[in-house]
Amino acid sequence: MNRKELTSFFNEITPTDEQMRNMYAKIKTYKEGEVPMKKTTKKVSVFAVVTAAFLIFATAAFASTLNWNELLIQHFKPSEDQINKMNDSVSTPGATVTKNGVTITVKQTIADSQNFYVLYEMTVPESIELNDDIVWDWTSLNLNQARTNGFGSRSGAILKQDKHSRTVLFHEQRKVHNGTGTATMQFYDLTLNQKIFDKKGEFIDLKEIPLIEGEWQITWDYKIDDTQSIKLEPNKSVSLKGSKNKITKIEVSPLSIFVLIEGTDIVTRVEPIVKFKDGSQLSFNYKSPGKAFMYSNSNDDQGNHLYYELGKIINPEDVESISIGNVTIPVTK
Repeated sequence: MNRKELTSFFNEITPTDEQMRNMYAKIKTYKEGEVPMKKTTKKVSVFAVVTAAFLIFATAAFASTLNWNELLIQHFKPSEDQINKMNDSVSTPGATVTKNGVTITVKQTIADSQNFYVLYEMTVPESIELNDDIVWDWTSLNLNQARTNGFGSRSGAILKQDKHSRTVLFHEQRKVHNGTGTATMQFYDLTLNQKIFDKKGEFIDLKEIPLIEGEWQITWDYKIDDTQSIKLEPNKSVSLKGSKNKITKIEVSPLSIFVLIEGTDIVTRVEPIVKFKDGSQLSFNYKSPGKAFMYSNSNDDQGNHLYYELGKIINPEDVESISIGNVTIPVTK
């Protein structure tokens, strides 16, 4: 087969942008782990493998047409409309730093008014074989803007890993202002957290073994155009088991929900219920995964800070109301 024939063949099997969008949308409607077949046959496992492989291909192709990293799409599972709405809050800096054989590259960032996510890739020397017990001793994120809430949570999820490379989605819950800015991340000492067990196999201690010592610092520019978040100041009194409190702020962003309740400490007693216009709802409390509940005595932000990371992208206008105790707050712009 000559080059002309090969090019013609490739063009015939490569879907158009519209076809890729349709493929992605169709596959995305299937529930996770569900194979779209009318009845179970011996071909299910083969079909499942083909479907999974096709989904990976469709996601990668779909991501490339919309300038989003495919791992971000796999993680947040946004619709094409949601991607388009958040495009002005996604940055692709490609900033990189190498030191002591370790290279860190910032692939993409995504932010809204309450969240900052950093997708970065790290590669290590061949003398080190990565596993989940190998971590940074400390990681920090700084934005060139004043922090307003005074506290926040941070986490890191490994989205992809092989022997010598790892892709991580780092998340920090914090107030992020609209516009452009400069972000700096620092990484300290790549460390093996070696678990120590007793003779019965029960965990007794953790030994930290430095693998590569040093400090890696990387700086890049980011942007955020958060016009979707709905910010309310209801100033509604609420009573929970005799407490006297006031709901002063509610913020529904594409990635999270934040509530500020002034007054006495009720962190362990409050459970917001979020109702959507389609009739579905969710509730969360201080034990929920993805939450960051805190009581602050600061004069500037005194009260109960209730933050919940959705783990996916939503349309804030799809939220109908938020109920806390005996109070229901309509969510409208």
